[in-house]
Amino acid sequence: MILEMAGEVDPSCNPVNFVTQDGCKPGAIYGGGRDQDDRGDGNTIFQEPVTKNTTVEPDYSNFDIIKATQYGALERCKELIEAGYDVNKPDSETVTLLHWASINNRKEIIKYYVSKGAVVDAVGGELMSTPLHWATR
Repeated sequence: MILEMAGEVDPSCNPVNFVTQDGCKPGAIYGGGRDQDDRGDGNTIFQEPVTKNTTVEPDYSNFDIIKATQYGALERCKELIEAGYDVNKPDSETVTLLHWASINNRKEIIKYYVSKGAVVDAVGGELMSTPLHWATR
């Protein structure tokens, strides 16, 4: 059985490695440049590549309260509120933090702001609407 790949592989794809049931890569058995399995027993199987968990936590430490709310950076929001930022302070367009959390579907931040006394029926923005109205947009 010969396994061949035509053309180059897009690095953004999730590649699949070919191995035999004994765990060897077919090309490694015969030392050839191609992945092949000349045993003819049909034992070639697919194995997902091993990937390392390299999740890097974004750095939100420079975000202001509005940007932290929009991006869902709960810990940064808590840090700023605990440092004295008023949870009900509107921005220049009369939009509150609860509005921003609502339109961006940041449920945990919404719960946190409400627990800190956020006014749930504050009107703001160009349409003078509440955070609930923003949540439905």
